Amino acid sequence: MSKYLKAKTVKEDNEFENFVDGILNDALVTTNLQGYINMWYPGAIKIFGYSSAEAVGKNIKLFSCLESENMEKLSEKMFEAKSSGKYFGEIYWKSVSDSFKSETYIQPIYKDFLFVGYSFVISRHIEKIF
Repeated sequence: MSKYLKAKTVKEDNEFENFVDGILNDALVTTNLQGYINMWYPGAIKIFGYSSAEAVGKNIKLFSCLESENMEKLSEKMFEAKSSGKYFGEIYWKSVSDSFKSETYIQPIYKDFLFVGYSFVISRHIEKIF
């Protein structure tokens, strides 16, 4: 790897860490290509009510509202993020205690130029559903 690429990678890693530190009140979740959660950051614990041990290894779609139509929409939004580089909009989610609509940002994750998964930033509740 060239010095330029190494420096760029370190810079991106530092930017990501700063990004994580700045969104402790939002849920930051990372998944693999199939949507299985590999990182569940502190904001996700606060918003969803599940510990990292309960969430890691589960599919992100399980935290989407149970209606199959919404799960399909989540898959479409993930595909859109991969195709266009990002998705930003409202998605319906469920926590331990309720279901809610939230602004959600989805971005593909690349490692060594290979697409390896997704990052989700899910804001605090916008509107409780039930």
